[in-house]
Amino acid sequence: MRSLTSLTLALVASSPLFFACSDDVAESTDTLSASDGSSDSEATAASTSTSTSTNPGTSTGDPTVPTTTAGSTTETTETTTTSTSTTTSSTTETTETTSTGSSEGTTAVQPSACCEPTLCSDPAIEACVCTAAPSCCERQWTGECVALVTELGCGWCPPPEGPCCEVGAGPGCTDDAVESCVCAQLPDCCSGAWGPECVAAIDALACGTCQEPPKGECCEAHRSGGCLDLGVESCVCNVAPECCDDAWTEACVALVDQAGCGMCEVEETGPCCMVGDGPGCSEPDIETCVCAQDPFCCSQQWDASCVEKVELFGCGVCQVELGDCCLPGEGPGCIDLAVQACVCGVAPSCCQDQWTDACAALVEPLGCGMCGNQGEGACCEPHDTPSCEDATVAECVCAQDPFCCAGTWDEACVGEVESLGCGTCGGPVEAACCEPHATPSCDDAAVAECVCAQNDQCCTTAWDEQCVAQVEALGCGTCGGPRETDCCELHDAPTCDDAAITECVCAQDPFCCMVSWDGVCVAEVETLGCGMCE
Repeated sequence: MRSLTSLTLALVASSPLFFACSDDVAESTDTLSASDGSSDSEATAASTSTSTSTNPGTSTGDPTVPTTTAGSTTETTETTTTSTSTTTSSTTETTETTSTGSSEGTTAVQPSACCEPTLCSDPAIEACVCTAAPSCCERQWTGECVALVTELGCGWCPPPEGPCCEVGAGPGCTDDAVESCVCAQLPDCCSGAWGPECVAAIDALACGTCQEPPKGECCEAHRSGGCLDLGVESCVCNVAPECCDDAWTEACVALVDQAGCGMCEVEETGPCCMVGDGPGCSEPDIETCVCAQDPFCCSQQWDASCVEKVELFGCGVCQVELGDCCLPGEGPGCIDLAVQACVCGVAPSCCQDQWTDACAALVEPLGCGMCGNQGEGACCEPHDTPSCEDATVAECVCAQDPFCCAGTWDEACVGEVESLGCGTCGGPVEAACCEPHATPSCDDAAVAECVCAQNDQCCTTAWDEQCVAQVEALGCGTCGGPRETDCCELHDAPTCDDAAITECVCAQDPFCCMVSWDGVCVAEVETLGCGMCE
């Protein structure tokens, strides 16, 4: 921070306050000067003998307030054409001012010696202040006593620095970093008064924060802590206090729904020509038109009545009769609502845009219904149309990869016939289901499908020992007799040699039949009431 001298020189050097003092102060000073002893007189005499031009004055003990007393023989402030020397018995401070040829000399004014709480080293100032406020001498020299130095004319103290976010009487503020940042752009804030423009600059120049940013919506991230809905805010901040202490981030927004504090994720609306689960529909123009005449449709639910009013109010045109689910339609959806819901659960566009050939092709593969026809191409050959001629294979593949029945039956779909355990292409797989091997699936399609329904890695990665163990454990087939795996002994392979115990334990703990029969599985034989182990 700046020294008191550099802070105040420019402000007070020419003020009339420093060239006059009350009679009481002068009298107090005269008394003090008479008692100071010979050393001060000698110093004063030496100063006088070397001066070529003088301004008579009397020291008050305050180095900052020159006082002139008629008839006084002691002079402590003298101004020459070359220098000005101010000598005081209380502070022994000397300030030199060099004249550049002007006929008027300039005397630098220093802050008084009693401008800090708990300390006053000038008896004259102390006596002056204590005349009005005896407690300053009876107890402690406080900030109030410091303020009285200037107020009573006993001396001069610069205004104290205040908080950076408050307008101050003097230059600067109490936060060095903020002060330095502001004054780099607005030097007057450190040479004059810390005014409103300095406070405003703190936020404007990003030197700090005085004005907290306003709270925003609970479902939108913003810089301030908390949000406008106090109930939601309290709920979220109980889980994540930083959402109220710092900023309301995207993570805080996500907690609104996740913590059950409110709802931010708005469910997508459905087509205006179909009954929806909630209010409104997906076409804003139609929605606005209908709801202007029936607000229920936008505040409660877009029901059958709202659908009818699309055409009734002239808001749009809806397909009056839905088409066959096994044929493409002119609009979204189809006549069988159960089939429609089943297909649209996998391919929402079939109910949002149009019921296309691809939507119709999904009906059978997804098990949504029967259409009496099937794909035209072979399941083991890629083709540009969806699905394939084997409905069972098509249904199995499309349950995992809907594109094969909604788009085209490409090479990926052909590869999935075997990798998903839906069938075989090019002859049976030469790997037995009861033998581990590096390729996926095994030579019995039924066994492979059964195992892979529970452990898809067996048909997508490799048919390893775990897949082999699951052939019997999952009831998919047999592999030539019981294994040497006692249910009461832990082992690396899944399941154990008693089918009843295995089924009982694995119903509660699938890990025992999926990965290994470890110590926990052994313990569960008895704890789950599946058998006894001695």
